[in-house]
Parts: sequence; structure tokens; C-alpha cells
Amino acid sequence: MQSSNNVAASATLHSSSWRFGHLCGRSCLRASLILTSFFAFGVSSSAEAAALLPVKPSPYLVSAITRNMFKVPEPDDDLVILSAHRGSWEIYPENSAYALQDAWNSQIESVEVDARFTADKEVVLSHDYRIDRVSTGSGFLYNQNFSQLSRTDLRDRHGRVFTDSQGHKAKFLTFSAALDLLAQYVSDDGRGYVMIVDVKAAVDDQDPTDPIELMQHCLDNSRDQGER
Repeated sequence: MQSSNNVAASATLHSSSWRFGHLCGRSCLRASLILTSFFAFGVSSSAEAAALLPVKPSPYLVSAITRNMFKVPEPDDDLVILSAHRGSWEIYPENSAYALQDAWNSQIESVEVDARFTADKEVVLSHDYRIDRVSTGSGFLYNQNFSQLSRTDLRDRHGRVFTDSQGHKAKFLTFSAALDLLAQYVSDDGRGYVMIVDVKAAVDDQDPTDPIELMQHCLDNSRDQGER
């Protein structure tokens, strides 16, 4: 299953007891949904989302990262696998393209992001179910179309609207765009990074989110990339 032209970056998604792994490669991305069985399909790693920061090659084999993530540790095992929760948001807005890239460029083995549905069923990255804290917008994320979210700007951890050195603002990131960015850290020899995706369930009686449907949309996004 591994060669110089496949596994180079990966993502693992989870919601309660559900989890799927997403393995990105130079010639393909492989995804698996782990329930009681294991399924895999190929997805193209051709990236359409432009990198906002320089892309620094990964020194890690993804197979080594994932093997160490899921193995049972030995009593004397002192290996630590780092994961950047919501990306690296010391400077950049959490769950943004900047935060993901900064974590990977800092050689952090994995990043954890959060997936939610918009009102029009676009999968976007957001930890909170309200957008007030992280953006210039307000209200429940599940009540807003992606076009509405796109008109807002993301804030940093201090509540300030983020602007980069080129005058660009940070925007809500789609799951598809996050995969595009992850694919740019792929190399032919199987090096890359791991993305852990927390699939968010409904937060109240008004939230129509079905976590299984949301997970399926994530898989569909990956499959759509393979048809480009």
C-alpha cells in the first residue's frame, strides 16, 4: 500500500466512536472510514488552494507518525508525538490556513482541526458553534451560508482582526481547501504530516447537523478532489 508515490500526509477524523483516516500522497490521497470495517479509496493530491505561507518540506515519514500514534507504548517509551490543536494560533487565527501551515512549517507532526456544517452544507473548520469569538461575524455557524461566512474576517486569540504582511485577511477555511494545503506538504518519498479532524455533532435542538452525514461530506470532498 505504500510506495514513493503514495502515502505522504494523512488526516484522521473522529466523532464520538467514529473515526476515519485520510492519507494524502503525491499521486493519490487514501482515505479510510473505521467503523467495524476498513474502506479505502484514492484521491488526487493536486492542490487548488494557494498556500499563504512558504511550504517547508516535512522531514517525517507519515507511516512512522501514524504507526507511533496508534501503537501501544512500551513502559520505557519516551517518544512524544506533538499535535497542534486548531493549528498553531499563537500568532494566526485558529483553524485558519495560516495556523495549519505554521504548524507544519514548525515540523509539528500533526494538527487537529474541527469540522462543522454551514447552512448550505459546506464543511468548514471551526471549533465554536458560534462565530462571534473567532470572527467579525455573529450568530450560529449552522444558520449561515458559506457566502455569509466568506464576508467575515477571522480574529486572532486576542480578538484582533488578523492582517498579514501583504494586507490579506484570514478567512474561514473549507475542509476541501485544508486538504489542498495538506497535499502541498506531500513528497514522493512518503514524507508529510498528519491532520486530525474532529467532526462536530449538533449543539442544540435547532442544529440539524448529523455527524455521520458530515463525515460522509468530508469523504465526498476527498473523492471530488480525485476527479479533478
